[in-house]
Amino acid sequence: MTDSSSGLARIKVFTRVRPLIGREIENGNNSCIVEMPDQHTTVWTSRHSTQESKRFQFHRSLWSFEESDPHYVSQDALYQLIGQDMLNNCLNGYNSCIFAYGQTGSGKTYTMMGNKLDGLVPSLGRELFILKQSMLEKQNALLHLKISFCEIYNEVVYDLLSNDNVKLRVRETKNHTPYVENLQEFPLKDFEELMSYLKRGSMKRKTASTIANKTSSRSHSIFTIILQQERYLDENLTKHEKLESHLRLVDLAGSERTNVHNEARFKEGSHINKSLTTLGRILTILSNSSSRRGTKGIPYRESVLTWLLKESIGGNSQTAMISCLSPTEHEETLSTLRYSETASKITNVVTQNKSKVELEGDLQQLVSKQEEENMKLLQFIEKLQKGDSGLSTKKYQVLRNRIKYEQKYIDSLMYKTNLTKKLYFERMSAMEEYSNELLKLIEVHNKDIIRKNRKIHEIFEQGDETKLEQVPINEKEVWDPQVSSMIEKYLDEDVYAL
Repeated sequence: MTDSSSGLARIKVFTRVRPLIGREIENGNNSCIVEMPDQHTTVWTSRHSTQESKRFQFHRSLWSFEESDPHYVSQDALYQLIGQDMLNNCLNGYNSCIFAYGQTGSGKTYTMMGNKLDGLVPSLGRELFILKQSMLEKQNALLHLKISFCEIYNEVVYDLLSNDNVKLRVRETKNHTPYVENLQEFPLKDFEELMSYLKRGSMKRKTASTIANKTSSRSHSIFTIILQQERYLDENLTKHEKLESHLRLVDLAGSERTNVHNEARFKEGSHINKSLTTLGRILTILSNSSSRRGTKGIPYRESVLTWLLKESIGGNSQTAMISCLSPTEHEETLSTLRYSETASKITNVVTQNKSKVELEGDLQQLVSKQEEENMKLLQFIEKLQKGDSGLSTKKYQVLRNRIKYEQKYIDSLMYKTNLTKKLYFERMSAMEEYSNELLKLIEVHNKDIIRKNRKIHEIFEQGDETKLEQVPINEKEVWDPQVSSMIEKYLDEDVYAL
């Protein structure tokens, strides 16, 4: 049975102003053009006057300009304000998205990735594995985690976790939900493995030195965590529900003036600006309530970025936007705030999808039957207390002995049920671990087969078929015995049988 509940969720917009950086201090820009009184964001609209200003109001304004200020918002506080809420949404079966927006050098990547594991992405990952272990210990749910990591560079999608620099295509499901074809998803065993994938992908991401930023991200990145849950609705594991949700963590490339003197930077800048302009157009359309007649006619496909963010902006997702602000750039900061103001007017239609499953087990049937019998006995006791049962003293004693016997029997059945429950969770955890190891071995094995196939193809192209003898193609060498051993171990009856 599929159960779904829907509701409206407005995009939550947070503004965050960063501290001064080296080049700004060197240029004598020691003052901040942004103020955040009473949870508003105020920016001076003139370079030469503090009297002219414009005020904006968002969900929260986060002051990260000066650490000594009592209102300073640290990376940890940022996670508590934004990350925790989004994580709870995901655990309740709702798709969620956090995306960082702002000009180049405004602190987007620092906000999302951070230093020393303190960014939003590492903090969310760490908390997820703490929750996963807690679920296992409480024996009330199982949580399976997978990740993918891609970038959009010059309007092309690349898998940041793949060794091959292959261009990937965006497609849509029958329900018109966009996805990246052949994007790899990796199951996670622990937090260290998540961080390994995150660092590996981040190192491959396209960056370059620009006028505004020495290490400017030249691509948009999307790090997705897939949560698959099995929640048990009773103590005996007879009823449970399955939930699946996606948490998208998006670090957008920053807009900046294109460099006409550098062809590569000019091309990158043009594609970045095109995608952000398209995103701005879509935000404007969606912010107009009279235009909310579904997503038909909205130009999501005009850029790869907006196509992939279709569900997050105007679709089925709880979404938070973090607008990162420079403390010195008037024009760019005002532009970011106006962009953010438009986004704050958008409401998504979110749906929680879950499937409920009822399992019938012998132990549960026995417990239910005995509890029903006990209920009848308790009704007899109630009659005895009222003195209208008509039972003799001897029969009353027999009844009391029977109740004691039945209760002991129920206790023994419950003990067996709890033991079964414990074994179930232990073995499900073992299965997940074996499955992850097996997938990694198969991935290595598949790469070896691809390498051998390429070698064979090269030999045929060269026309020298005598070299085929140098390529091991017999079954023993092609099929890794370690993989075969892992499969046998995975299918071992002692691993999964209850």
